[in-house]
This record gives sequence, structure tokens and C-alpha cells, in this order.
Amino acid sequence: MTSSAIKFLFDLELFGIKLGLDNIRALCEFLGNPQNRYPVVHIAGTNGKGSTAAILESILLAAGYKVGLYTSPHLVRFNERVRVNREEVPDAFIVGFVGQLRPEIEKHKATFFEATTALAFQYFTMQKVDIAVIETGLGGRLDATNVVSPVLSVITSIDKDHTDRLGKSLAKIAFEKAGIIKPERPVMVGNLKSAAFRVVAETAERKGAPLTVAAERVPVKLLKSDWSGSRFRVAEDFSPSGELFLNLAGRYQGENLSVALAAVELLRQHRFSIPPESCEAGTRSVFWPARLEMISKEPPVILDVAHNAAAAARLAGSLRRLWSGKVVFVLGILADKDYHRFLLALKPSAKYFYFVRPDSKRALEPGILSKTIGDSVPHEIVEKPADALWKAYALLEPGELLAVTGSHYVVGEILEAWRTSGREYPFVREQEPVILG
Repeated sequence: MTSSAIKFLFDLELFGIKLGLDNIRALCEFLGNPQNRYPVVHIAGTNGKGSTAAILESILLAAGYKVGLYTSPHLVRFNERVRVNREEVPDAFIVGFVGQLRPEIEKHKATFFEATTALAFQYFTMQKVDIAVIETGLGGRLDATNVVSPVLSVITSIDKDHTDRLGKSLAKIAFEKAGIIKPERPVMVGNLKSAAFRVVAETAERKGAPLTVAAERVPVKLLKSDWSGSRFRVAEDFSPSGELFLNLAGRYQGENLSVALAAVELLRQHRFSIPPESCEAGTRSVFWPARLEMISKEPPVILDVAHNAAAAARLAGSLRRLWSGKVVFVLGILADKDYHRFLLALKPSAKYFYFVRPDSKRALEPGILSKTIGDSVPHEIVEKPADALWKAYALLEPGELLAVTGSHYVVGEILEAWRTSGREYPFVREQEPVILG
């Protein structure tokens, strides 16, 4: 039953991606508008929205709240997309939901994402969450999640991605992301480029929405960063010691931390009690897989879901800072991505590429990556990501690191192969103790 219900949802992908709110409004109306029954933090952004959502979720959990989290895409299991207090939506609920809503889904020809979003809204209502952290799927203005009435809207970053649907300029993409801004509701932004910020600021002003730049409101200073995570100096409003340890690697996570803490500050104004100790406990205990995640130390293997050129540049920068040797990449990306810029970012640290095919109808042919890289970096094509993983793993030499990246599809398949191989996951690193508040 479970497999048939999930298959029904995935079969809705035949309807493709349809930007617009008519279908989701109809589904929510049928369900009694569950999305209006709890406070929502609505998060959009080209990159960083998942990490920001996970940090905020972890802090709220440490403060004692019942928290719903809706993110996409999943890595291994569909159920990952919808969770309450870090527990994934159970199969039984999915089966019941599909049975209840199937006629409406078919009536409106709803897409996979529209149906899944309605499922999340309904599950959070059934679970009586205190607050839900909801991530957009694509863009913002016409994204299915944009039927919520958030207490806070967040835009983490804006860069060029999904340009076929959102526009080819930063200003056009910013217009779509800024569509989540609601009249007279606060909006928080991360580090935006000037062209994007201008559009967001104009939208906020037009709607009377108070705009806050996270880095100005809650500055954070990097003290130390390694594979175990990063330590930042923060105001004592967020840590009695003035420091926070974030259980996510990469100094760029400081931007996401700043946004999450600024969100905490605004939620406090909405009568959420979030003491500094909860910020400490939450950042220590956050777990968000495949974000510069080391899953093996000997030999070193990392997973990172960088899936656009901007994220690839961040990954490359992190590798330069954290790894002194050469890197072997298992790489597979989707055809709608800027693969030229993606390869350009990774090439300086690459010793070897294994080009693979993501398990998606939108997969870029590995041969195109091979042709693009030419003779500049040794490489080969291995169609299946898991086959490439084990081949690269066996041939890795001392001083080399294996990095799997390019898309959620590739990383998810390799993560599943790693787990089912009997190897330890998550990899237990030497890091600071988790102290729950």
C-alpha cells in the first residue's frame, strides 16, 4: 500500500512543474486550509535555505517547541521531506492522505510538488505543531508553498539557477523570490547582491513589510572551521559565552547561521521563548546531511549537494580551505544547470573526475561533461553513481579526498549505497558534545 501511494505521487511528475497557486489553493480548501492553523517561517533562496531551515528547526526544538519542517528534494526517502520533531512522516499517513485526496488531485491535475505540499500542511495540522519551517520548492511567487501566511519570510540568497523558469537576470529571479513577501509581515534577507537586493527592498517597501538584513542585525564572526563544524562569535543574546559551535562544516554556513539567529530574534518578538542556551544546544545538535559532510575519514569521503554554479564555487572554496591535497570527484548534474561554470569552479582542485548520470529525466549526459573538460583533467564516464563511488573509493591514494557532488539525485543514490553497504553512517567525528536544552 505504501509503495503504491508514493508511486501515485511520483507519477504526478508527468504533469511536470506548473508554477501557479490555483491547484494548491483548491487542495487546501478541500482540506480546510490546514496551512493557516500554525505559525510559519517561510524560506526561499537559491542556496542556503535548507541549512537555514535545519538550523532554525534545531534551535526551536532545543527551546521545547514542536516543530514541523518541510524541505525538498529528498535524498533517499520521500518521507524525509516532511518531518515533525525530526521524525519523518509515517508511511501510514501518506497512504491515508493519498486515499483521501486522490480524487481532488486527479480532478485538478495537481503536480507532485503541489500534492506533497498539501500533504505537509495537513500532517503539521494533525500533529498540532507549535510552528512550521517551510522551504519553497522553486522561486517563490508562484511556488505551491506560497499560500501560507507567515509570521516571517526569509530569503537566504539569490543567484542564477532555474533561469528557464525564473528568468535569466538576477533582477527577474529576485522578483520571483520576493513574491513570498507578505503585506506588513517582516522579511529577513541574507547576503544578496545589489541587483537582487534592490528588487527585494522595493517589494518590501511597496508591501509595507519591515525588511531586515541578517548580517547587520545579527553579525557573526568565524573563529574556527574544520570538518567537524565551525565556531562563531555571536552576541550574548544567543550564547551566554558569546560563542556558538555549529555542527555543519564550511565557513559559508556563517551566513546561514546569521539568518537563522536573526529569525530567532524576530520570533522572540512574536512571543516565542528562545533563550540563549537553546541557541547553543540547537546549533550543536543540528544535523543536515550532504552539506560538506564527511562520511568517512580513512579514506576521506565527503558528500555535498551543490547543484548549481554558485554552490559549486562555495564547495570549491571550502575544499581549498579544508583540504591541502588533490580531490577526486564523482560528479553528475542536471541538464538545466550551468555545467560550464560548475566545472570551472571544481577544476583547479581536481585530480580526476568520474562523470555519472543522475537518476532523473533531466539528467545531463555524462558525455557532455567529458567533452567540456576535454584533456584538461583526467576523467572517465561511469554511468551509475554507486559504481563510480566504489571504483573511486578503491583507487583513492593517500593524500586524496573523494567528493561526491552535482545533484541531490547523485548524492542520494550514493548515500543509500553507503548505508546499505554496512558502513557506519552518520560518521562519528571528533566534535563538541551535543547538549540539549
